[in-house]
Amino acid sequence: MGFKRIAIPAVVGAIGIYYVMYWLKPKHLWTLATIAAATVGVLIFLYLISIKTHVFFDFCDKHEINLMSRDVLFTYYEDFYQLSPTYLGRGIRFIYAYGTEHQNDRIMVNAVHNVYLEFYIEVGFWCWWIWIFYELAFRIHRVSKWYGDIPAYALMAMNFYVFFTFLTDNTSFYFPNNVLYRMAVMVWCFEVAEKRARTLEINELIKGGTHENNRIRNPVVG
Repeated sequence: MGFKRIAIPAVVGAIGIYYVMYWLKPKHLWTLATIAAATVGVLIFLYLISIKTHVFFDFCDKHEINLMSRDVLFTYYEDFYQLSPTYLGRGIRFIYAYGTEHQNDRIMVNAVHNVYLEFYIEVGFWCWWIWIFYELAFRIHRVSKWYGDIPAYALMAMNFYVFFTFLTDNTSFYFPNNVLYRMAVMVWCFEVAEKRARTLEINELIKGGTHENNRIRNPVVG
């Protein structure tokens, strides 16, 4: 992530989530992940509303938070979308294509440095919500079901890190961290599967040896 300011609280939060989940070991992880995804989705949607209504900009001005021209990027595309279920999106990579074709003298506009806003503009209301639930709930459920809760806790923690950086940066297209965090979970799941396979093989060998010993000790007399 380089020297992104937002990466600092993202790392702290991710570490905290993993250890809290590891300590609590919630019984209904699927339900918890679904509730968490819905909550995060609602909060992020409110964030988009605050951007659309300029409440976010007023808050940052009041507290002297330097947005580093993100307010210019956010407002540049504000007429291209509506925060409504009827909004179906402009198409994948619309921001990049439009921003490249219509250069701005003041700032590069082929990225908005806000993944949630960018994805919403491109894929629309319904696909945006499907993306939220797929990443934050469905994948957790699948990992937990097939490989156990511990890798699922790690995925939840890494999701927090990546999705937190999405708030103010276009990190969905950062190759290293996106590949790394998915590959890390895949390797963890692979190791779990390998361990299970070895355990099953050992148990089969022990079981086979026990049957052989019983046959020798108790031969069948014909």
